[in-house]
Amino acid sequence: MDIIQPFILEDGLFRGSFIAADKTISLATGCHSYPDYVNDIIAQLILTGLFLSSSIKYEGTFTLQIKGDGPIQSVVVEITHDDKVRAYARFDETQKPKSAALSDMFGNGKLAFAVSMLGKEPYQGVVALSGDTIAQTVLNYLNQSEQLPTHLLLREKNRLYRGIFVQQMPAKKDKTPEEQADLFETVGVLLHSLTNQELFSDIPVQNLLFRLFHANQLTIFDPKTPAFCCACYPDKIKSYLTHFPKEQLNNLFQDDKIEAQCEFCGQKYTFTRKDFE
Repeated sequence: MDIIQPFILEDGLFRGSFIAADKTISLATGCHSYPDYVNDIIAQLILTGLFLSSSIKYEGTFTLQIKGDGPIQSVVVEITHDDKVRAYARFDETQKPKSAALSDMFGNGKLAFAVSMLGKEPYQGVVALSGDTIAQTVLNYLNQSEQLPTHLLLREKNRLYRGIFVQQMPAKKDKTPEEQADLFETVGVLLHSLTNQELFSDIPVQNLLFRLFHANQLTIFDPKTPAFCCACYPDKIKSYLTHFPKEQLNNLFQDDKIEAQCEFCGQKYTFTRKDFE
């Protein structure tokens, strides 16, 4: 199942999304031979990135990245405004994390958000990894730094991943802060009451959301479909290489050829000296 199912609660006081990206994740990770713990991080970042990118308006690329000095050096997920996804990771094959805690996988790491739009200055935010999971780090960032109260349910079962995210919108004048806080707490309790048996069942997403939030003025919108798609192509790689100083570019040639490989999809490209004349 690959779906981004947006919804609102309490007459627009809260917005949310149910997200699954089974085929997208499989294709993004299948381009590489990553160990399971790396694939797991990529999958979590893809679901989290799809929620964050779908909650903002932009035309360009949303990037979610973790960098650290542990067994995993970096994981990058890129999502376009039309929900096309690609990802890659760099890791040390000689090291294995002691546990699934972020500190054991990334060491001293940071999570970075970036939005790149044509003709505009990129927006970027950086936050230190906090807590044992990506969900905890993102929640800490949104709830504290951005002051956007958010509930996040992110679970895995048999290498499948599901996420449900609920975020509070700007305050409504017809409800006091206390009333809004109480409603948000109730929504969180309902969300976390969801069992894995329900979350990973064949129940249609709309029915599942109705079971959870039918008493919270649930409104469901048209779903979107995320998909894996890499943006690499020969001219783009060649354009990147032409920015190298001439001497450095010449040093890249072996047997009068340069072989370049896309980090995201693994596609290989070969260029000759004639390509740069």
